[in-house]
Amino acid sequence: MQCRVDPVWEEVEGGFVNPQVKGQGVFVELAKQQGAGENGYPTFGWNNPVRAKLGLADVTKLLTAMREVRHLGKEVPASMRGKDGKPLVVSLFHKFGDTGTAISYGFDSERSILRVSKSRDLAASISIDLSEELGLEYYLSMSLENFLRVGLR
Repeated sequence: MQCRVDPVWEEVEGGFVNPQVKGQGVFVELAKQQGAGENGYPTFGWNNPVRAKLGLADVTKLLTAMREVRHLGKEVPASMRGKDGKPLVVSLFHKFGDTGTAISYGFDSERSILRVSKSRDLAASISIDLSEELGLEYYLSMSLENFLRVGLR
């Protein structure tokens, strides 16, 4: 994951304004494991990763779901679930022209699963243990703070 915050500042009389915000988001890149390399360590298919951009709304939905499930012991709010209505899965969907990206984040008692799918053949997922999820939650919180600080709405 990488948070990109690149505000465009314009000088005006009396100071600066931020009239536009370009390219802001948390970029997720997942690559499938391809087995062990020569040294015995896993290798990954970074030549064909699955990418997605999480915008402000996506980040706030994930943080809300983490709060509801992990901190309050509740289910994911119904408005954030997919068509199947699974109570512990956040579903996000982005459509750009003729292409779409489905992003889901599912919770269970010991881990969570992040899945990004561009098509039936181009999809990847990663299992995130609870300690990693805590780091992810903090990273998303910091990203949200940075988005709001530079004027992303």
